[in-house]
Amino acid sequence: MRMKLVLASVMVLTLAACQTAKVENAAGGTFDVGYDTLRHGSLDADVAANRHCHGAATMVSDTAHDDGHHYRNYRCTRRR
Repeated sequence: MRMKLVLASVMVLTLAACQTAKVENAAGGTFDVGYDTLRHGSLDADVAANRHCHGAATMVSDTAHDDGHHYRNYRCTRRR
């Protein structure tokens, strides 16, 4: 029983460390995706943006903060 608790704890910590980049703000036709550069790269932000749009997203701007967090602003691309 103790081994199962230890294994469950390790799995929860592993999942917490693997959080993906996430949509921070969605308003006015554009949205921000924030990510920690120690854990993720810009490709992770692109994937999160595409998932949010259920298709393709176009990056509008990219800003870096001193604490290691990046925020990329996106707009969903309309399909023709």
